Amino acid sequence: MLLEAIESALRTDAARRTSHGASADLLARYAQLTVREREVLQRVVAGQLNKQIAATLGIAERTVKAQRAQVMAKLGATTAAELGRIAAQLPLHGR
Repeated sequence: MLLEAIESALRTDAARRTSHGASADLLARYAQLTVREREVLQRVVAGQLNKQIAATLGIAERTVKAQRAQVMAKLGATTAAELGRIAAQLPLHGR
């Protein structure tokens, strides 16, 4: 019974460490984003189209496309949906 408790505690600790490591990695990748890329990320996650983002930020649509591609590459996302899931994991999400 004691051995089972120790094994359970070790599994719990390992899961916590893995989760913490993933969070730290995600924060490190987020820190690589420029201020403008963070603005684009927020608007993509909010569901805005490239054209809408361009109009809001006062930049060309192709600039938005390039910055969106940079955001996806830096965060390791391949689709907008995946980008949304990644953004939801950020403790900064919604700020």
